[in-house]
Amino acid sequence: MALPQIPSEIILDVAKCLEYESDINAFARVNIRLYNIVNCYLYKYNVDHQGSSALSWAAVHGQQATARKSLAEGANVQVQCQSETNLTPLPLAAWNGHDAVIQLLLATEGIEPDFRNPNGVTPLAFAAWNGHEAVVKLLLATRVEPDSKTSSGDTPLLLAVWNGHEAVAKLLLVVDGVDPESRTSRGETPLLLAASNGHEALVKLLLATDGVNPNAQTPSGDTPLILAV
Repeated sequence: MALPQIPSEIILDVAKCLEYESDINAFARVNIRLYNIVNCYLYKYNVDHQGSSALSWAAVHGQQATARKSLAEGANVQVQCQSETNLTPLPLAAWNGHDAVIQLLLATEGIEPDFRNPNGVTPLAFAAWNGHEAVVKLLLATRVEPDSKTSSGDTPLLLAVWNGHEAVAKLLLVVDGVDPESRTSRGETPLLLAASNGHEALVKLLLATDGVNPNAQTPSGDTPLILAV
C-alpha cells in the first residue's frame, strides 16, 4: 500500500512504536500529511518522556507556537530547565524578553507569576534587569509583587536603574508599593546607583519622583553629587 493510502491510525501507531523523540520528529517530517498526523503525538511524547523540554525551549527562544502546542498536550508550566539554572518557563521568557510567550504562560492554569529562583529573583526582576519594557508591563498587570527583593536585597527598580533602563524604571516608579528609596546590600538607593553609573536620564527621573531624597548618602558618606563628579 502506498504511503498516501495508509490510514491515519496506522501511521500514528507506527509513530508510537518509535523509541526516541528524534526518530518521531524525523518521521513527522517525511511529508505534510505525516506531520499533521504525528505532530501532536510528538509534543505529547515530549511532555511524558522529556520533562516538557519543548516548553522550556520555546520560552528561551520566543517560539509562541511551540509553547502553545506543548501546553495543549499538558506541558508542566512549572517544569525546571536544568540547562538554564533550573528556571521555569516564565522566568526564562522574562529574562529573554519574549512578551508573546509571557502572555500565553500567564493565561495558563498553575502558573506562578511571582516564582522565585534559589537567589530570590522573580520574573519581574529578570525582565527589569534586562530592560524588557513589554514584559514588565504584562507582569505588573497581573499584580505581581512589584518591590520583591532578591536574596541580596535588590528590587526590580534597583536592577533596572543599575543597568540604565529608564523606561522600565518609569513604569515601576508609578506602581503602588514600589519604594524609590530602597537600598542595595551596599547601601545604595536608586538615585545613588544612577549617579554613580552615569545614567543622567535616570537621575533626572528620580529627582522628579516624590519621596526621593536628593541628598541620600552611601554608608561611606557619598552623596549623588559626589558620585556623579
